[in-house]
Amino acid sequence: MASISFKLYEIKAMKEPLTKLIEKEIPVSIAFRINKLVKIIDEHLVEIEEFRVKLINTHGERNEEKNQLEIPQRRMKEFTKEMNVLLNEQVEIEFTPINIELFGDDLKLSTKDLMVLEKIFE
Repeated sequence: MASISFKLYEIKAMKEPLTKLIEKEIPVSIAFRINKLVKIIDEHLVEIEEFRVKLINTHGERNEEKNQLEIPQRRMKEFTKEMNVLLNEQVEIEFTPINIELFGDDLKLSTKDLMVLEKIFE
Protein backbone atom coordinates (compact mmCIF):
# COMPACT_ATOMS: atom_id res chain seq x y z
CA MET A 1 0.00 0.00 0.00
CA ALA A 2 1.28 3.44 -0.88
CA SER A 3 0.96 6.71 0.91
CA ILE A 4 -0.51 9.48 -1.24
CA SER A 5 -0.29 13.15 -0.26
CA PHE A 6 -3.40 15.24 -0.63
CA LYS A 7 -4.23 18.82 0.24
CA LEU A 8 -7.56 19.03 2.03
CA TYR A 9 -9.02 21.06 -0.85
CA GLU A 10 -8.21 18.11 -3.13
CA ILE A 11 -10.01 15.76 -0.77
CA LYS A 12 -13.00 18.10 -0.69
CA ALA A 13 -13.10 18.11 -4.50
CA MET A 14 -12.96 14.29 -4.69
CA LYS A 15 -16.29 13.60 -3.00
CA GLU A 16 -18.56 14.11 -6.01
CA PRO A 17 -16.39 12.29 -8.60
CA LEU A 18 -15.88 9.37 -6.21
CA THR A 19 -19.62 9.19 -5.67
CA LYS A 20 -20.11 9.00 -9.44
CA LEU A 21 -17.44 6.33 -9.68
CA ILE A 22 -18.95 4.07 -7.01
CA GLU A 23 -22.30 4.23 -8.78
CA LYS A 24 -20.75 2.53 -11.83
CA GLU A 25 -20.54 -1.21 -12.24
CA ILE A 26 -16.89 -1.99 -11.65
CA PRO A 27 -15.00 -5.10 -10.57
CA VAL A 28 -15.64 -5.98 -6.93
CA SER A 29 -11.98 -5.75 -5.91
CA ILE A 30 -11.79 -2.18 -7.23
CA ALA A 31 -15.15 -1.24 -5.72
CA PHE A 32 -13.94 -2.49 -2.34
CA ARG A 33 -10.78 -0.36 -2.49
CA ILE A 34 -12.69 2.72 -3.64
CA ASN A 35 -15.26 2.21 -0.89
CA LYS A 36 -12.46 2.21 1.70
CA LEU A 37 -11.09 5.42 0.16
CA VAL A 38 -14.53 7.05 0.31
CA LYS A 39 -14.73 6.27 4.04
CA ILE A 40 -11.35 7.93 4.64
CA ILE A 41 -12.37 10.92 2.51
CA ASP A 42 -15.62 11.21 4.47
CA GLU A 43 -13.70 11.36 7.77
CA HIS A 44 -11.65 14.28 6.46
CA LEU A 45 -14.77 16.00 5.14
CA VAL A 46 -16.38 15.78 8.58
CA GLU A 47 -13.30 17.40 10.13
CA ILE A 48 -13.32 20.16 7.50
CA GLU A 49 -16.99 20.85 8.19
CA GLU A 50 -16.44 20.90 11.96
CA PHE A 51 -13.66 23.47 11.50
CA ARG A 52 -15.85 25.55 9.16
CA VAL A 53 -18.63 25.60 11.77
CA LYS A 54 -16.14 26.71 14.45
CA LEU A 55 -15.00 29.54 12.19
CA ILE A 56 -18.59 30.59 11.58
CA ASN A 57 -19.17 30.61 15.33
CA THR A 58 -16.00 32.68 15.81
CA HIS A 59 -16.53 35.21 13.00
CA GLY A 60 -20.28 35.07 12.53
CA GLU A 61 -23.02 37.30 13.85
CA ARG A 62 -26.62 36.30 14.38
CA ASN A 63 -29.04 37.45 11.69
CA GLU A 64 -32.27 37.71 13.68
CA GLU A 65 -34.48 37.80 10.56
CA LYS A 66 -33.07 34.52 9.25
CA ASN A 67 -32.35 33.15 12.74
CA GLN A 68 -28.87 32.01 11.75
CA LEU A 69 -25.23 32.97 12.02
CA GLU A 70 -23.74 34.80 9.05
CA ILE A 71 -20.26 36.07 8.36
CA PRO A 72 -20.48 39.85 7.97
CA GLN A 73 -18.61 41.32 5.02
CA ARG A 74 -16.09 43.04 7.32
CA ARG A 75 -15.04 39.61 8.73
CA MET A 76 -15.25 37.60 5.51
CA LYS A 77 -11.58 38.17 4.61
CA GLU A 78 -10.37 36.69 7.92
CA PHE A 79 -12.84 33.79 7.69
CA THR A 80 -11.71 33.01 4.14
CA LYS A 81 -8.04 33.28 5.09
CA GLU A 82 -8.41 30.82 7.99
CA MET A 83 -10.48 28.43 5.87
CA ASN A 84 -7.87 28.52 3.10
CA VAL A 85 -5.09 27.77 5.59
CA LEU A 86 -7.00 24.64 6.61
CA LEU A 87 -7.76 23.58 3.04
CA ASN A 88 -4.08 23.84 2.14
CA GLU A 89 -3.07 21.45 4.91
CA GLN A 90 -1.48 18.28 3.60
CA VAL A 91 -2.58 14.81 4.69
CA GLU A 92 -1.30 11.36 3.84
CA ILE A 93 -3.73 8.64 2.86
CA GLU A 94 -2.75 4.99 2.59
CA PHE A 95 -4.04 3.88 -0.79
CA THR A 96 -2.51 1.93 -3.64
CA PRO A 97 -3.32 3.66 -6.94
CA ILE A 98 -5.58 1.66 -9.23
CA ASN A 99 -4.56 0.77 -12.73
CA ILE A 100 -7.19 2.59 -14.75
CA GLU A 101 -7.13 -0.17 -17.38
CA LEU A 102 -8.80 -2.50 -14.84
CA PHE A 103 -12.02 -0.53 -15.36
CA GLY A 104 -12.19 -1.61 -19.00
CA ASP A 105 -13.40 0.50 -21.89
CA ASP A 106 -16.90 1.01 -20.48
CA LEU A 107 -15.90 3.47 -17.76
CA LYS A 108 -16.80 7.01 -18.69
CA LEU A 109 -15.60 9.98 -16.63
CA SER A 110 -15.52 13.63 -17.53
CA THR A 111 -12.11 15.21 -17.96
CA LYS A 112 -12.89 17.33 -14.90
CA ASP A 113 -13.63 14.25 -12.77
CA LEU A 114 -10.55 12.47 -14.06
CA MET A 115 -8.36 15.47 -13.16
CA VAL A 116 -9.73 15.48 -9.62
CA LEU A 117 -9.19 11.73 -9.21
CA GLU A 118 -5.84 11.62 -11.01
CA LYS A 119 -3.82 10.68 -7.91
CA ILE A 120 -5.80 7.49 -7.28
CA PHE A 121 -5.07 6.08 -10.73
CA GLU A 122 -1.87 4.76 -12.26
